[in-house]
Amino acid sequence: MDPLARFSLAVSITGILILLFLANTLSPPLSKISELQNKKLGERITISGNLTTQKNYQTLTILILEKDQNEIEVIASSPLNLTLGKTLLVTGTLEKYQNRLQIRASKIFEY
Repeated sequence: MDPLARFSLAVSITGILILLFLANTLSPPLSKISELQNKKLGERITISGNLTTQKNYQTLTILILEKDQNEIEVIASSPLNLTLGKTLLVTGTLEKYQNRLQIRASKIFEY
């Protein structure tokens, strides 16, 4: 393989790796809970809200977040120990379960 082809291949692979890294680390823009019905199922979203309910089970945690009198259920794939009343920033995938919207969380930050 000639040097120019090697260089082109190396630059291409580096670019793909950078794009994969950015796609997994950048959060989507903040959405309002009241606007989630306008989003597509499977879309990655970020929301913030006050933690009003936390139910821990062996393999997951169900959270209820509230903001501006709107609520959304958030599913985390592991047991968590969060503080009720705190504001959470959640990034995850929008899903529907039993005809209700919920978010399958990939990142949860308490602040």
